[in-house]
Amino acid sequence: MTDRKFVLEADRIDFKYGRFAYVNASTNFISMHDDKATIQMAFNSPYAGPNGIGGITLDGRASNVKMETDKRGNVTLSMMVQGIGISANVIIQMTKGDNKCRATVTPNFNSNRIDFTGNLYQEDDSDVFKGRAL
Repeated sequence: MTDRKFVLEADRIDFKYGRFAYVNASTNFISMHDDKATIQMAFNSPYAGPNGIGGITLDGRASNVKMETDKRGNVTLSMMVQGIGISANVIIQMTKGDNKCRATVTPNFNSNRIDFTGNLYQEDDSDVFKGRAL
């Protein structure tokens, strides 16, 4: 995470009020490359969605990027992602010694918080499929 070139491939997405869905990690992810970030959700459904693969893709600029390590070695990265028409706060938490992460995405236009749970990979080790961005 320190070099800002990573991908969190999510295998589970949690919604407001405790609902959740197990998802395909190659189409549900949060990525960052320098100051550019992508948040993508895609569900297996007959509806193509705005991104063409059953969900939504937000491409944007990452700002207010802050990374903190607590006394136990757990890492927290927070950032604001601003895209066309949508912006969201993202907080990624990673436990020391593990690449398992939990990311909380809070859109600025409503209170529908979404949590991504999955593994964090270096950008070169990830194999994700990106749909059309908004």
